[in-house]
Amino acid sequence: MLAETATEDDWDVFTGMPIHHNPELDDIRVQCAMLALTEMTVRRGLIVFTDTGRAQIEEQLKILNKQILNR
Repeated sequence: MLAETATEDDWDVFTGMPIHHNPELDDIRVQCAMLALTEMTVRRGLIVFTDTGRAQIEEQLKILNKQILNR
């Protein structure tokens, strides 16, 4: 997503599949899905986020990385 190479189909697969076995990860998925309402557009078939949306996705990525390192 951050590299702006993801397609709308990629986004739909990511946001459309609940992650039942990991509630924390599923919460991040839901938060990212909510960004589509206000912070996302599709240009030439690719997902593009506003600066605010990018910052929020980067923050979610930091949270994931921190969780991985703490295991």
